[in-house]
Amino acid sequence: RLRPRGWPAGRVMAKTGRGASRPYPRQCVVRPATQETQPLARAAIRLLDEWLDAQAGAGVRLLGVGAGDLTKAPQLDLFGVPESARNRKLDAAIDGIRARFGAHAVARGTMPPRRA
Repeated sequence: RLRPRGWPAGRVMAKTGRGASRPYPRQCVVRPATQETQPLARAAIRLLDEWLDAQAGAGVRLLGVGAGDLTKAPQLDLFGVPESARNRKLDAAIDGIRARFGAHAVARGTMPPRRA
């Protein structure tokens, strides 16, 4: 939802919880601010991993992820990362397929690594 609006996110927030306990909100900064799926997903996975490490053996009942520190003009990267160009092309292709065939027409094949 960030890309169509032109909003790069500079922060990822995750809220996790188990059972009847209170939600556990966490957040981290993403630099440079981005609309790319991969860096935002990696940040969210890192926040979930931190929670799972702190709550060993706990089942996840609540999981929410959001983006914050939205800006209109992204800070340009002085030393462009080749992976970033690939991510932008992949995100654009996925957005185009979803626009033409619907939101569930395609999904990324990447999954977070399974925890032991």
